[in-house]
Amino acid sequence: MDQLYLQSVYIYSNYVDSHFKIDFKPENSYPFKHLLLTGKNGSGKSTVLNCIYKELLNLKSGLKSSSLYYKKLKDKVSKPEIQSFIDKMGYKHPKVELSFNIDDEALHDRTENLVIYIPSQRKFNTNKADSNLKVASVAMLSEQSKFINELIGKNQHIVQKKAEINIQASTIQNYQKQIITFEKQKQNILDSGTGHTVQNEQLSINAIKVEIQNNQENIETLKLDILALEANLNTSNPNISLSKFFQQYLVEKRREQAYAIADENEKIAEEHTSWFRKFDKLIQYLFETPDIKLKHELKTSSFYFEMNGGRRFDFDQLADGYGSVIFILAEIILQLEAYKETNGLNEDPIGIVLIDELEAHLHISLQEKILPSLVEFFPKLQFIICTHSPQILSSIDNANIYDLSSHELVTEDLGGISYDVISKEHFGLGSEYSLRATKLLDTAKSLLKKKELSNEQQSHLKEIYEALNNLSPELGYEIYLHLNRPKSIPEV
Repeated sequence: MDQLYLQSVYIYSNYVDSHFKIDFKPENSYPFKHLLLTGKNGSGKSTVLNCIYKELLNLKSGLKSSSLYYKKLKDKVSKPEIQSFIDKMGYKHPKVELSFNIDDEALHDRTENLVIYIPSQRKFNTNKADSNLKVASVAMLSEQSKFINELIGKNQHIVQKKAEINIQASTIQNYQKQIITFEKQKQNILDSGTGHTVQNEQLSINAIKVEIQNNQENIETLKLDILALEANLNTSNPNISLSKFFQQYLVEKRREQAYAIADENEKIAEEHTSWFRKFDKLIQYLFETPDIKLKHELKTSSFYFEMNGGRRFDFDQLADGYGSVIFILAEIILQLEAYKETNGLNEDPIGIVLIDELEAHLHISLQEKILPSLVEFFPKLQFIICTHSPQILSSIDNANIYDLSSHELVTEDLGGISYDVISKEHFGLGSEYSLRATKLLDTAKSLLKKKELSNEQQSHLKEIYEALNNLSPELGYEIYLHLNRPKSIPEV
């Protein structure tokens, strides 16, 4: 089956703004690009992310929302006309329209797509494991399945109207065939030269054309009804989290590893051993602790982290930043595993992961590492991220960055640009220094521009130098040179 990835998003409205498109179509050999959404507080990042998630859930429920923007754009309707048409729909809630790497017709058969949403509020809490139990994938996904079924119910009116459109369209096709038949009859009469009139045939053709016109008007009315229903379909995101089952998953994986070793099934044993080795390596890198390892306590069926010297800590003792990392990893791993078992897959599937405020609770060094680590650990997943972090924005090269405050799309890699520049260019900071240091520097610059300084101003400049020097010697260097410049020798 073809890979399904997002390539662009058209935003009808995100409360703050409307009518703009975000492109992240891949280039070169990449099958997809990641999308990093940034912007000031209140710019609508989380709203756009939630809207994308809702549209993806609609697709899972079997309903592909009307591609109003993309269809009209394909029909060469001007953008102002499209915007005017959308405005007339009277959308009461934020809404986006999605464009994928496959056409709309193929999307109707893609209800099995893997979609993972990770909110900004995340604290890792894991249920106690039982060595005699097995992770029930279907049960784990039951909450999401229940929501999808409810969504199908809410969408049934839209589905019915789309079915009516198909009936009307089929009727029009039949009418058009009848017209062809009557046109042939007309021509045969004219060719026969018998002198018979074709009035009856023409009357029939005219009557059918009226019916076609009525059906076309009905279709347009139904389309407007569908758009109105979609506009007022305010579905809240389901609170689906599988991370609480992570310890149970680990216990089961360790048990399967032990059975494989006992049965001398080297292939299966090595697969599990390799997974734990890979996970340990990832945690060592992210936690910046090269000697940390994930350990299993058979007696209590629990997992914990151990460091050299015997120091250990359990999952519930993780600091908020590390807990956030484990939450994200556990959520994606379990969603993948549940999806694989539910759909009878042996290999990791493709899918889309949406994460709100990826940097939440993370130290700057972790912010640099988190996204590249996720991309490497889950190479088939496309990540749509909301972030305020310059470290995250510049951490991977296969991504487009969209600033919702300035509507600037950045397609080039920011990896070679300093965080200071990124902060100024993409986060609206007036200076690469702190607000306090910037104010002191601005005051100092205005004083240094003067030809002569009064004793009071000279004293003030010295105070500024001392304050800046305490922050960083290089900040006060220019003032130091001014204060210690040699006095001019009077002319004789």
